[in-house]
Formats: sequence, structure tokens, C-alpha cells
Amino acid sequence: ESLIQRSRPHGLKFNATLSILNQVLDALSYAHSLGVVHADLKPANVILTSEGNVKLLDFGVSKTHQLKQDQYAAKRKSENVETLGYTPNYASPNLLSGKQPNLSDDMFALFCIAYALLSCKHPYA
Repeated sequence: ESLIQRSRPHGLKFNATLSILNQVLDALSYAHSLGVVHADLKPANVILTSEGNVKLLDFGVSKTHQLKQDQYAAKRKSENVETLGYTPNYASPNLLSGKQPNLSDDMFALFCIAYALLSCKHPYA
């Protein structure tokens, strides 16, 4: 089930939340070590197995961190946030301003997820 399904209606226990966030961070660290930026991390892309393991889904808009800025800018010229597949509620200011995705964009989204899990509301609510 997705993180959204698991956390509704009353949120998750604190220790369960920390375990999930730690697993997401481990998965992102692995992706980042390969030069991959997820760029659309959100609760719907975090799946929890029946054993309590986390799986990250939807790397469809992910980018390799090594993509050159001029190549990205040329590709990005005619696109907007929605056509690139970013979810505005979890996208960093960097992504929303049309800049090349980087590792900190995934961290921004993870912090939004952490806030939502711990407070039971989205940071922008």
C-alpha cells in the first residue's frame, strides 16, 4: 500500500514514521550514489510492503545529476512543471523555477513528506 493509504486517517506512530523516513533516505542515498535524482518524490511514490519495507516508485521523471546545464536548459525551454511530471506540492523552488533537478530537490520533497507524516498536514496547508 502507498504511504498515503498507510498514514490515513490518523497518521502513523512516531517510531514507524522514523523507520519509513530512514528507509526512504537509504533508497535516495543509493539512487544519488548512482547519479540519479528522483525529482518527483511524494507520498504516492512511497510504497510499503506487508513486511514494512519501503519501495520507491515512479522514477519516470528522474534525471541523471550529470546532465549538463545547457542540455537541460535546451530541453526545458518549451516545457512547464506539469509536462515535466513534477508534483507542485512536493517540488522544490528549484524545480518550480525550471532549473535542473539536483540532489537537494529530493531532500526538499523528503522534508515535506516528513512534515506531513509528523503533523498530519502538508507544509503548505
